[in-house]
Amino acid sequence: MGDWQQILFERRVLTWATLMVVLGTGLWVVALATPYWLIHIPIDHERLIWGYSGIWQKCDLVEEGDKLQWECWDILKMDSSSMSVMLRSELSLSGVTLLLTLAALMFSCYSINHPKYTYRRLAAVLHLLAAVSLLAVIQLVDSDSHQVLHGAEPNTLLYGYSYLLAWCSFLVSLSAALTFLMASRKRKLLDSDNVDFRHQKLDITIPAKN
Repeated sequence: MGDWQQILFERRVLTWATLMVVLGTGLWVVALATPYWLIHIPIDHERLIWGYSGIWQKCDLVEEGDKLQWECWDILKMDSSSMSVMLRSELSLSGVTLLLTLAALMFSCYSINHPKYTYRRLAAVLHLLAAVSLLAVIQLVDSDSHQVLHGAEPNTLLYGYSYLLAWCSFLVSLSAALTFLMASRKRKLLDSDNVDFRHQKLDITIPAKN
């Protein structure tokens, strides 16, 4: 495959990778907006039927007499100061992850239209940082400090679809980082003065003979 053919092939691959990042960003936003990260199903409890929690909210389905009712509250307004700090850290890191993902997405689009290796490497680094930050949020939710919200044994906790969406978004960001990194090889063709990439195609100018 010629050098120019490889450049156009990489552009198509990076375009698909960028579209996958758009999908991964949407999955991350849905994961943040929904509270189904952890599901608590108690084995033997007098009032609690089941409950769930996420980054923002915690809800329990409880039995009051002959009726079932939901009790929900903002987990950022917990009385425990240490737990409140941990939960605010989760929220702050989630926001940083979203900003990194959006920045990586913008640089990805820019590097597709301007196929320079420096832009692609920068996009790869941003995708990698977004993946690492996202993994840190997942690990915080999976930690004992967050699970104590339910006051339950670990064997009574299950992972909800919000947790799975976060993992999918992490895999998308990691895959995009590897894809842009592998496509960031320096090419002599693009360094030539008579070669330019404009209007979604390679323009090769043949110098006039004197």
